[in-house]
Amino acid sequence: MAKKKTKKSSEDREGISLPSFSMDVKTKRRVLAVLCGTFALVFLFAFFDKAGAGGNVLFSFSQDLLGKGVFLVPLLLLIAACILITLQEGGARPVFLSLFLLLLGIDGALGGFARMKGLDVKEIAGLFGSTASFPVFATFGFWVAELLFGAALAVSLVILWQLFPKSAKEKITLKEESVEKFKKVFEEELEAKSEEPPPAFAP
Repeated sequence: MAKKKTKKSSEDREGISLPSFSMDVKTKRRVLAVLCGTFALVFLFAFFDKAGAGGNVLFSFSQDLLGKGVFLVPLLLLIAACILITLQEGGARPVFLSLFLLLLGIDGALGGFARMKGLDVKEIAGLFGSTASFPVFATFGFWVAELLFGAALAVSLVILWQLFPKSAKEKITLKEESVEKFKKVFEEELEAKSEEPPPAFAP
């Protein structure tokens, strides 16, 4: 009897088909963008003690984790939301990788600076910066540690620039080219005026 029941239950399970739910990459990016923008606003409200008890817990936890770097979290989340919305292809991993490297560079540099000055490392750089800066600072010293964390920061900015929308980058380059053209025209006019002979006065 027990064997028959198990057979019936297995048949019933096989007969039940759950609805499949899948999202394409573009929809996933948009959902993540909405979440990033929402959490950025929650952090902003929490900074001004307007997010209730939950916001205060989130802020205190993030401050213990990131130290002074917590004040960059809303800006980084807004940048991530903008890039995820305007990104044409690819997933969201490079975006969050660049933000992780950005926080690593900033908090690591703050941790190295606090260690050199003898300050409270966890208060300034948080648990993340303290953990990241300890082996690097102990192995290489202050200046090389700051150089390595600066390199991580530079790599994150390069990745963010590559992920930045092409239209925005083209606008920036067009503005730079127009400024250069204006400078050249202005310099040519000044040179032409300087080469003109002075007016002759009649006796």
